[in-house]
Amino acid sequence: MDTARRRFLISLIALGMAMASPSVLAKDGEGGGGGGGGNSGPGGGGDDDGDDDNDDDDGDDDGGGGKGGGKSDEQERARKAVRKGRAVPLQKLLSFVRENYNGRVLKVNLMRAKGNYMYRVKILGKNNHVQTLVLDARSLKKAVY
Repeated sequence: MDTARRRFLISLIALGMAMASPSVLAKDGEGGGGGGGGNSGPGGGGDDDGDDDNDDDDGDDDGGGGKGGGKSDEQERARKAVRKGRAVPLQKLLSFVRENYNGRVLKVNLMRAKGNYMYRVKILGKNNHVQTLVLDARSLKKAVY
């Protein structure tokens, strides 16, 4: 198995495990375990997206940053979007893609455009043709971007 595929599979497994952890399933204001971090406090940005949840989930990442942001920030934004009902969980997306499209999923990204969350899914189809789908993250209908 090549390195890129191994990394992809490990990422999918890790995201699935994170989605099932108690801290992800906890309601706003409830415990759910450790975790810490966030972007409030010294150098943090706090809430800048206009809703009342004290989360900086507008996707502009203007909250100070810090070392090692990248993937973990992206994963946390995805978990928040799922928790808030703005996106379906990864497992539901993968099931939908398997049932409706032929091919192997190569990559999944959750992105935000014009205030809506969308999944960009790359699929390796017949004859090694790569197809890119853009689906509304909530309804899984094809999106126009």
